[in-house]
Amino acid sequence: MKKFVIGVLFGLLLALAPFAYATSKIEVDLFPVKLWLNGEQKKLPEELAILNYRGHAYVPIRYLAEQFGGKVSYDEREEAVSVSLAPLPALPDPYTYEMAERNGDLMKRRPDKKKIETFVRSVHEDTEDWIRLTSHTIEGDPLIESLIYDSASKNIHYIQDRSRDRFGSMAIMAVSCKRLEDAKAGEGGSKYRLVGCDGYSREIDLISFDK
Repeated sequence: MKKFVIGVLFGLLLALAPFAYATSKIEVDLFPVKLWLNGEQKKLPEELAILNYRGHAYVPIRYLAEQFGGKVSYDEREEAVSVSLAPLPALPDPYTYEMAERNGDLMKRRPDKKKIETFVRSVHEDTEDWIRLTSHTIEGDPLIESLIYDSASKNIHYIQDRSRDRFGSMAIMAVSCKRLEDAKAGEGGSKYRLVGCDGYSREIDLISFDK
């Protein structure tokens, strides 16, 4: 499970002010693009910049890690950078429908089946992956479900976050499940559910798709 969060940092520039270390010089271009994190636009401090090198965008790793509640340290003796992240990145509050959709969540109101199919494929290939499903109450409060595949235990960790539901339980619940299956809803549709879950229910219905 540890890979799924750290994976978002791969390919980022090791820009660790005030530390500086380089083995060679490269030519890069400033890349003045907008930066969105968890559906919320972020503005870099004036002393930082996003760079373009050979078609790849590089973001200062200290800034990015701290936005996810993490910490970055540099060991001068070992010439090593360490990134320590919280178990799950914190989402903005409020977390509106528009923010969740922009953030790539699988929106239950207008679901994109390809997103859950990609996650199912990762599970079948024993590749660590995660997906977040988001819906909203009538009042606009987000109901968030996260699925995290852990290749070490072969389990799918399910986290149900209702902490922003002002008129609900406002609770966070987490269980581990053995599999994610397509129950094949009527008339050729699909109904995905988790089975073999502990501590809550043996089965958890997730989302349905029409034919």
